[in-house]
Amino acid sequence: MTTILKCFVIMPITTPFSYIQNYNGDSDHFTNILSHLFTPALEKAGFETISPKSTGSELIHADIIANLSTSDLVLCDISMVNPNVFFEFGIRCALDKPVALVKDDKTEKVPFDIGIINLHTYKSAPIWDKDEEIERLSVHIKESYDKSKDHNALWKYYGIKESGAFSPENATVEDKLDFIIQKIASDNTILEIEKSGFSNLTQTETRILLLITEGKTNREIAVRLMIGEGTTRNYVSSILQKLGVNNRAEAAAYAVENDLKGHLSID
Repeated sequence: MTTILKCFVIMPITTPFSYIQNYNGDSDHFTNILSHLFTPALEKAGFETISPKSTGSELIHADIIANLSTSDLVLCDISMVNPNVFFEFGIRCALDKPVALVKDDKTEKVPFDIGIINLHTYKSAPIWDKDEEIERLSVHIKESYDKSKDHNALWKYYGIKESGAFSPENATVEDKLDFIIQKIASDNTILEIEKSGFSNLTQTETRILLLITEGKTNREIAVRLMIGEGTTRNYVSSILQKLGVNNRAEAAAYAVENDLKGHLSID
């Protein structure tokens, strides 16, 4: 029976508002990259994809650490030089486990220390030959895994001798509770956001609501986001329903009164 190799993907999960235009107005850019490029390429290379999006009631950080420790390979997308991705990349390196490193063609500069690792650049534009990109990436993934011999590429350069260890059994209930309490205390905005009506909106709906507060018409919003005017109307209707308001004016007032811009700055 053939053993299926598992690959945990670490990458930017959301597309920051300031980067959306850079990615052709696609607010779900990285979700689409995961679905239409990374997952097919991993499958072609013989790997089962473990998504970076943790679900369920388990502590997200615990899921991430477990996946970083136990997966046969980690596909690490350093596009936008996301700090969370580099934190997880550092943990994987400390565990002396193989990594396939990638970035998109919009990210020009990468930290010097990782430049010595074989880095694959993929095309980020929505119009590209998917089959060719998938094939190129699958070759990189397979070569990264085969050449690693179950070790991390950085180790032979820096002469590291001891690796970290994943021992969840050593973490007591008190340790876990202390971590959760500290997290809530240092980031109480998590609770505030959950209480607001904004938590029900998608990224695109949030952007449209922000433009509504700026007095933009449906046509102006459609042009700005490069979507159809009919699609914009559908988004606006969804926003009104989710916020429990009757019209655009009430939606704008709700956004201002509940500090939508403040929530966006928190994200």
